[in-house]
Amino acid sequence: MYIRPDMVPYRGSSGNEFLDSAKVKELKANPFPFYAVLLGRSSDKFLAKFIDENASMVHNTTGETCLLFNSYPITKIPPDLKNYWKENLSDKDYHELVEEGPNPDLSYSIAKVLKMKREKMPCIFITTSLEDKNGIYFKIPNWSEKNLSKLFDYLMDKLDKIAQLDDEERSQKLLNIGKYSRWKIGSLYIKNNWISWVTSENTPKIILGLLGLVKPS
Repeated sequence: MYIRPDMVPYRGSSGNEFLDSAKVKELKANPFPFYAVLLGRSSDKFLAKFIDENASMVHNTTGETCLLFNSYPITKIPPDLKNYWKENLSDKDYHELVEEGPNPDLSYSIAKVLKMKREKMPCIFITTSLEDKNGIYFKIPNWSEKNLSKLFDYLMDKLDKIAQLDDEERSQKLLNIGKYSRWKIGSLYIKNNWISWVTSENTPKIILGLLGLVKPS
């Protein structure tokens, strides 16, 4: 089975030519139920701080359900996460993507390709497969560390419940979250306009580009 890191920095490419067709075939044979991209700006300090200080929690929360592409440098890399990346990334990729860290402002380029409004950032974009053109984006509010942790747990609980469905049904259930949800987490309300669905021909290219399996366009 293809070795799949749960939380990886992204390259920011959105190309259309396969670099490694064997890995693409492996991913299609052993896919994650969901693929997600954390889209945030360098000015979103609260989110950068949360990811930096809670990387291990996010890594374990997403687990085998969701492959999350992280947009922020992590300076406080937990030993288990550092060892995991060292084992599964080349020396060159480890240096560029972990030691140097990703550039969060690449989020602007990805949002443009996905035809998302910049005002929706920071957010998480979620799709269901390497071929799905549909997805949802979920706005991340400027909440406390405790409440952001609750939000990640709640979102992943939602995804876990539909992770075992087939591709078509899983995609529809994900889109229904974006259309109809009004969530309440304890005393916290998730506003309807924080969750929207989007269809873009470029969605598969974005995910494959972030995996480093296609050339940048």
